[in-house]
Formats: sequence, C-alpha cells, structure tokens
Amino acid sequence: MSSISAWALSIVGICLLSVVIDLMLPSGKTNSNIKKVVSYAIILVVLLPIPNILNGNIRAEGIFDNSIIELQDNYIYNLNQSKLDSIKNKIENELNSMGILGVSVSISANIFEDDMEIYAIYVDLYNLVITEDASNINIKKIVKDLILGCISIKEEKIIFYE
Repeated sequence: MSSISAWALSIVGICLLSVVIDLMLPSGKTNSNIKKVVSYAIILVVLLPIPNILNGNIRAEGIFDNSIIELQDNYIYNLNQSKLDSIKNKIENELNSMGILGVSVSISANIFEDDMEIYAIYVDLYNLVITEDASNINIKKIVKDLILGCISIKEEKIIFYE
C-alpha cells in the first residue's frame, strides 16, 4: 500500500467514524463538543503527512504494515495455542473419565506458523493413578489410541515418560 493510499484510507476512515458518531449522539452540548473533538482529529489526520512531504520522505508504509503483521502473528499464535490447549484438555479429561488419573500431556509444536506442525506429544505417567474400575489395562495403548483419535499424528511422535 503506497503512502498516499494509506493516507487517503485514513481520511476516509476518520470521516466515516465521525458520521457514525454524529448519527449515534443526541443533539445538545455533548454533541457539539464531540463534533469539535472529531473535527480536530480529522484535521490532524489530514495534516499528519505534511512534515514528511516537506522533508521529501513520503513513506508511511512502515507505520501501518508493522502493526498489521504483528496483529496477525499474535492472532496465529493465540489461535494455535488455544487449539493445543483444547487437544491437551480433551485427552486429559477423557483419561480422567476412564479412571486413569494423574496423566500429564504436553504438546510440542510450531505455533507461530499458519500450518501448525506438531513435533511430539509427551505423556508423563509418573503420577499415574488407576482406579479399581480401570485396573488390568494397557495404559500406553489406551493413551495412544485416544491421542490418535483426537489428532492426526504418527505413533512415533507420542513419547511416554514413566
């Protein structure tokens, strides 16, 4: 986006915002005061690139582009982190409902990319407690089957610690 188009987009945005504010507010002293503040904001947005024009530097791309990229990176990170937390909680809750308590699940993945890649799933069985209903079962097989049912991953990526 060129600096001129970014500047024009800012002007259009602030004008639309002022119209919305004008429609929402009732008439009176508050309305006139808010109109003054919005008018000053419009003047500020229109006059903002003038020092850059006088210096011969008309690059405003960095101001807008960096914040957009940072927002998208944070969104991808938070989205992938919530997916991993959801998978982890689902596995642990399902094991608890089966009478297998104290199992801790950790997932190692690249959560900074759009296509999240899961490197490994670590299952800690150190604090394992089995109720009487779930005795005489193969814990590792049950946990592996549960993980493979929740997420598409190779069996070699499921690592157990005892």
